[in-house]
Amino acid sequence: MVFQFADIEIDTQRYEMRRGDKLVPVEPLVFDLLVHFASHPDQLFSYDELIGTVWAGRCVADSTVASAIKNARKVLGDSGNTQSYIKTVHGRGFRFNCTPQCIKEGEIVENHAEVAVELTPQQKLNSAVESIAQQQDENGQSQNENVATPSLLIIPFNKVRGHVELDEYVSGMVAELETVLTRVPLLELRSFIAMGEDRNSSDSQHSIGKLAGVNYALEGSAQVIDDCLRLNIHLTDVATGYRLWAELFESTLDPNGMPIKAMTNLIIAKLEPQLVKAMLLATQSDRGEPSARSLYIEASGILALKGWHQETFSEAIDLLRKSVALDNNFSLANGYLAFVLALGHRFDLVVNPEAVKEEAVAAAERALRLDNMDSTVLGYAGCALADLNYISRAKPILQNAVELAPANAQAWASLGAVCLLENETDKAVEYLLKSIKISPMDSRLSVWGAVLAWALFLCGDVKGALEQAELACQRDDRTYYPRIVLAALYLVQGSLIKARESMSEAYRIKPDLNPQLIKSFVGSELATELPKLVAK
Repeated sequence: MVFQFADIEIDTQRYEMRRGDKLVPVEPLVFDLLVHFASHPDQLFSYDELIGTVWAGRCVADSTVASAIKNARKVLGDSGNTQSYIKTVHGRGFRFNCTPQCIKEGEIVENHAEVAVELTPQQKLNSAVESIAQQQDENGQSQNENVATPSLLIIPFNKVRGHVELDEYVSGMVAELETVLTRVPLLELRSFIAMGEDRNSSDSQHSIGKLAGVNYALEGSAQVIDDCLRLNIHLTDVATGYRLWAELFESTLDPNGMPIKAMTNLIIAKLEPQLVKAMLLATQSDRGEPSARSLYIEASGILALKGWHQETFSEAIDLLRKSVALDNNFSLANGYLAFVLALGHRFDLVVNPEAVKEEAVAAAERALRLDNMDSTVLGYAGCALADLNYISRAKPILQNAVELAPANAQAWASLGAVCLLENETDKAVEYLLKSIKISPMDSRLSVWGAVLAWALFLCGDVKGALEQAELACQRDDRTYYPRIVLAALYLVQGSLIKARESMSEAYRIKPDLNPQLIKSFVGSELATELPKLVAK
């Protein structure tokens, strides 16, 4: 078979390539790549699909594919800037941008498909997606679809001064950031390597992000000054070039300095709420028809940023019900609906509790049937079942969630709460401390901190319990549960004035607070005494 286009011939029998009258030397894998592209003109191929065909499924890195693409362009007289033949479809893969004439045994083959390998279902799907994307580019891309699939590119950090330890530390930290950020539901992380030779070291975040076709770009600079590591991290909205967040982090590079994981957790704790906030604002500003994914993003953003209160629960439940109605097979929405309904039931933030309990169980089981290998789904469903007192059902689900994704803070917190219910207080403290350590700094820490405070109290650490309870109250001024725990701890210590103040705050936030609910948090004896502190 000979493929002809422009002044180029690719002869598969002689394993030769010519440009005009000149024979062009081509590496074997690059030649195979060119033949594959020429056999499938105008078809989109992802990195994984190219590895599965050209490299026969061998274990190779994306950088190997990117290098082969670069060399293929070079022998064709093409480049990453012109992309006359091999076009990069950012975030999706590559496409051969012309249709060669095919000559077989001296005859022109009219039907090019005769020489092409049958497309896999995934390749056909990718082709359809690309066709839709092109149509959207012509007619104006739907803002709602872009909002529902937010994407982030992590750009390798600039290192101001050459330093061996600095290079190793920063490279390891960027890799760790990429890994941990996969826990943000529906956020697509784009590979920097996938941009190939299009990346120029002088490009800005804004231009690089546009080139990669992402919503947000994360970049940083690192330098060592007097053995102190200084990291400046920036998050940018690619469409506007607006800097959403920036912060300076400092550590040391000596053996006693901050480990990579600890620094990563510190950055993620500040970064993740900013990402969630940006995703929420983009969703709320969208004027198009809502999708199941955009409704989910809005519901999760509201609870993470505005706190766990009766108003936010009501709003989130409404959004999640709509999401599930639009797509009943959306496992994340089903799992999160179960989670919110069950928490609302547990903290008396919903009406008609029995109906809510039944709906929560049904949503949790549906989520597990749809996807029992996603750590986020398992964490939501497991927490929901635990809050509804199905402990033996919930515990192995949560254990599986943290095994699949050790960075799943929600699952660790829920597993800690389960251990507390089973009187495994040491494990409860361990898991809750871990969950808070790797969590984003948002309002959910108020509830988790209160649970940790009570676990520490049951372990005999009253001082540590008071510190955590006070911190939990500080983190959200509209959550009543931490104030009940703090009042109970003050009462045990004999600090009646402080106990009365904390209990008054709990009643201010939730005027219909009843002894039965207080009992479920701090036990029957304290539940009897705490209401007496507050004059009605």
